[in-house]
Amino acid sequence: MSRDRDTSSQKDPASGAGGRDGRVHRVVNVLDVVCRVGGAAPTFQEIVSATELPKATVFRLVEDLEATGVIYRFRRRYYAGYRFLAWASGVSELEVLATRAQPELVRLRDDLAETVSLMHMAGDRRVCLLAVEGTKAIRHVLHAGEDFPLFSGASGHVLLSNLPEEEMRRLWERTPEFRAATRSDADWQQVVERVESERTQGWAVSLGERDANLAAVAVPVMLRSFHMAISVSGPRGEFSKGAIPVLVAAARAAATRIADITAEEIRTNG
Repeated sequence: MSRDRDTSSQKDPASGAGGRDGRVHRVVNVLDVVCRVGGAAPTFQEIVSATELPKATVFRLVEDLEATGVIYRFRRRYYAGYRFLAWASGVSELEVLATRAQPELVRLRDDLAETVSLMHMAGDRRVCLLAVEGTKAIRHVLHAGEDFPLFSGASGHVLLSNLPEEEMRRLWERTPEFRAATRSDADWQQVVERVESERTQGWAVSLGERDANLAAVAVPVMLRSFHMAISVSGPRGEFSKGAIPVLVAAARAAATRIADITAEEIRTNG
């Protein structure tokens, strides 16, 4: 009896806590490092060093947290993901973004009459953080919190254009599109070529990719801690060859205003 009791109370050296709650403690340790205030976002090795957990343990935890949108990786550093940010309060830039971006999205919607949204990458998905519905009788209906495939749609490709090729490849291999495809190098090369073209031109367009009746254009919004995309979406018939440059120019102007306003308020208020 005493042997069983002693065994159950022994500390798990990998977790810093014993018993069935060990994994919870390990998750909290990782999140403490990723979401700490001040300093640069941590690399994988920095998480290992700070938590004093085995690399294999950290790898599994980070992989699970990333897959569920709690954290995400960008250029080998880890950041709080959309799911964590939805839970959290007091994340200054996100709070500023939410309050400052909404009026600009409304202004853009009023100018174009199409649905406007702010999209964020989470794992191999893209998530709508803010949405303002279009004013036309036939319009794209979209709600904050909805998520969509990252490799399908204009905003997804804009978000992908921020990533190095090896990171895109890792995400691609996790997607249903990849699992259903032939997995040939030609498939992957088409993805790389499209994203590279969109990165060069600074915007993306999708015509009937996710839904045959929908179209969208998207542009990047570059912030200090987050990488977003503004999407303008609506019925495919409204996105003619002549209309697309007008939509892109308006979205770019809104993205610049949002980035500038957010950055200025962060500088002013710390």
